[in-house]
Amino acid sequence: MPIELVANRALSAHSLTTSDFIVRGEVNDPCEIRPGAPGSPVFRIENEFWLENIPDNVNPGQLDSSYRRINLTAGETHSLIYRVPDGNYIIAFEIISYIHVSRHGDFRFFVSPDDVNYTQIVFNSWRMWDTTNTWSLIRHDITPRDPIPYGSRYFKISFPENTTGGNQTHDMLNGNVRILYGTPPPTVAARLIESVPSNHETGVDPNGDIILRFDRAMNPETFKYISLDGCPDFFVEATDDNMTAVIRLNRPLMTSRRHIVIIPSNVTCIYEIPIGEAAFTFTTGRSARNTPIGIENVILFNTQQDGEMTEAQNLIEITTGLATIELTLYNNESDVESVVLLFAVYDENGALVSVQIQRDMDIPQDAGTITVSQEFAVQPGNVDRYFMKIFIWESAVKLNPVAGEAIIIDSDGIEY
Repeated sequence: MPIELVANRALSAHSLTTSDFIVRGEVNDPCEIRPGAPGSPVFRIENEFWLENIPDNVNPGQLDSSYRRINLTAGETHSLIYRVPDGNYIIAFEIISYIHVSRHGDFRFFVSPDDVNYTQIVFNSWRMWDTTNTWSLIRHDITPRDPIPYGSRYFKISFPENTTGGNQTHDMLNGNVRILYGTPPPTVAARLIESVPSNHETGVDPNGDIILRFDRAMNPETFKYISLDGCPDFFVEATDDNMTAVIRLNRPLMTSRRHIVIIPSNVTCIYEIPIGEAAFTFTTGRSARNTPIGIENVILFNTQQDGEMTEAQNLIEITTGLATIELTLYNNESDVESVVLLFAVYDENGALVSVQIQRDMDIPQDAGTITVSQEFAVQPGNVDRYFMKIFIWESAVKLNPVAGEAIIIDSDGIEY
C-alpha cells in the first residue's frame, strides 16, 4: 500500500517538518527478510524475531510477510532498530501493523541521533479494517503525530512486552516499515562551482554557449539578472534540473576581446537564498580575418583625472569627458601596407561632430599587426546620443576604404 506522509505540521523549537527538508530517500522494509539476516534493512535487533508469512483467507491483501517477536521470558523487550544514511535525518515514518483483536497494548516508537539517547514518539494509529480475519488480526496504520526531533538518525520499534511469559506468536505483528529521510535546506548562499569558459580563459569561441553550473537547484526566473558585457542580445536557459544556466548568444561576441559575466545577488536558489555574487572573465579568440586588412581587439578606455585608464564597454561609460580607444590593425597581404586611420564621431542624426586622423600607419606583411591608440573628447551624459565609426583608408586624399565595413561604437558597445 502506498504511504502518504503528512506534511506541513506546526514547527516546534527543535523539530522540522517534512516540507522543511530536501527529501533524499527512504528506508522501505516490506518485512520479507528475517531481521539481522544478510540483505535486511534492519540495522540491529534487541532479542530475537521471526519472519512470519501468514495468508489472509478472509480479507486477501491485508496480511503478507510480517515480523513477530519470540518471547520466551516475561519482561523481555523486543525492538527493531533502523538507521538512515550518514548526513541525513529522519523526516517521517509509517508503520503497517497487525494487532490481535483482543489486544489493547500498542507498539512504542523512539528516535535517536546516536543510537544511545532515545526519545519516544507520540503517534497516530488508524484501524484500517475492523473485520477480523482468520488470525483475528486487525490492520493499523501508524504515523507520527508531531514533527520528528531534528537530528534523528535512528528509529526504534519496540513491541509490547510479554508480561506472562511463553511464546506469543500472532498477537502483535509488524508488516511494513517506511522511513522518509533527507537533509535540511542550505542556509548559506548558493555558489557558482564551474563555468565554461573558465575564469581568465583565452581563445574562446565568440559564437559558443556560456555555461554556468551551481551547487544546487536555482530559481530560473532569476536568471534574467545575469549580465554579459558587450552583448545585450542573449537569453539564458535553465538545464540539469535548474542547476545549470546556459547563456545562448543571438549574435557573436566581439573577437579578441575580454568579456565579463556577472551573476548578481538577486539571482537566487529554489529556497530564495541569494547567490554569493559571482563574476568571471574570458577573452574571445581572433576573428577569421576574412579581409586582407582589418581591425580587431578594440578596447575603449575611460581616462581618469589622474591619468589612470579604466576599460569601458561603450560610450555611455565615458564619464570624465576624455576617452582613449585602442585597437589592433592586421595585414594578411604579402607586402607592407601603409594606411590612414580615421576616427569619426556622429550625432544621433548622423551628422559628423568630430574627427581624428592617424596617417602613414605601416602594417607589417604576412599576418603582421600593429597596435594603435587614439585619444578623443566626449561630453559626459550625452554620449548615448552619438556614435563613433572607425575607417581604414588607402590615403587621406583618395579616401578609398581598404578594410570593408567600419567599426561602430555606440551605447550598445563595439561592433565589427
